[in-house]
Amino acid sequence: MAGKVALVTGGGRGMGRRVAEQLADRGVNVSILTRTQSSGEDAAAAVRSRGGLAQLHVVDVCDKAAVDAAVADTIATFGRLDIVVHSAANVSYNPIDAITGEEFDSCIRSILYAGYWLIQASIPALEASGAGRIVFILSTNGPRVVVPGMAHYAAAKAGLNAFMRSAALELGPRGITVNAIEPGLTASDRMVEHLDPAVADRIARTFPIPRVGTPDDIANAVMFLVSPASSYITGESIAVDGGTALASPIQLGNAL
Repeated sequence: MAGKVALVTGGGRGMGRRVAEQLADRGVNVSILTRTQSSGEDAAAAVRSRGGLAQLHVVDVCDKAAVDAAVADTIATFGRLDIVVHSAANVSYNPIDAITGEEFDSCIRSILYAGYWLIQASIPALEASGAGRIVFILSTNGPRVVVPGMAHYAAAKAGLNAFMRSAALELGPRGITVNAIEPGLTASDRMVEHLDPAVADRIARTFPIPRVGTPDDIANAVMFLVSPASSYITGESIAVDGGTALASPIQLGNAL
């Protein structure tokens, strides 16, 4: 994978940052898209410290023009694009009757629309690479299970899952694989902001693999999907959740 070029949305923190760092560990140069300058600069520095070249784009992926420009600039700077990983998402928590139009729109645009824009802008370069890789970071919430207060998020992730499968069908003959990862309960910055780690640990004890996931667990799976080892896999969404979706609600109730 050395010498390849990857674009990672949501690359400034959490799972996206670990994906960027692990790519750099493998000799991949990384274009980081994030909304926050400070976290983006930290992530870019981490990539460079691992020997990779890094490019930072401070953008809101809800803006099609900004996404298109970031993809074009990445290709212009590095001369190629081999890997696209879409991890960015605008998330809020509200019951269905309280979700605002702005919340719904922001969530759908940052997840589903951004995935669509990224694919369209990247196809020529990914096809030219001869082994293009697209990976969407989804969630078990939407494709497999649902969580109260996150109907808009579940709809966006489930929609992107269906879009991923359609894209895989169309782009396979052009040398591009399209796959996804579905994280379960993962110790990301977002989880820490919204869930007491002690509660998360109690919940995780009900899982077949009884622990909270880590950003590295997610990044490890992404590394497989962007590597030559996955060349005959496309249209698949892999749950990286410690078996969360297998857990009975009774088990969860006992944990709480």
